[in-house]
Amino acid sequence: MLDTDRDCSVASRISIPNWQAVLRRCPRGGVELSQFEALQAILKDVVLSDQCDSWKWSLDVSTGFSVASVRHLVDSRFLVVDQIATCWNRHVPIKINVFLRRL
Repeated sequence: MLDTDRDCSVASRISIPNWQAVLRRCPRGGVELSQFEALQAILKDVVLSDQCDSWKWSLDVSTGFSVASVRHLVDSRFLVVDQIATCWNRHVPIKINVFLRRL
């Protein structure tokens, strides 16, 4: 909220040497100043690349991500061996199931 350009990207601000040139005002003391200093500390070591973001699944690199590979991982490492295949929990909200699948 302090930036003069509210539509700016992180990439455009990550390597600027003088933050005062792009701020509407200097951070006030207290929480605002400590949050701003924490942000600067985090950003100082960040290196961005030109590659597009993507999901990667390292267990089955040849075919990419699949629900079957996640089920196989869960069945083989975390569950008691049984004849019944693992089913997603239908009582859990869909956004949680999708998040866990992506995770």
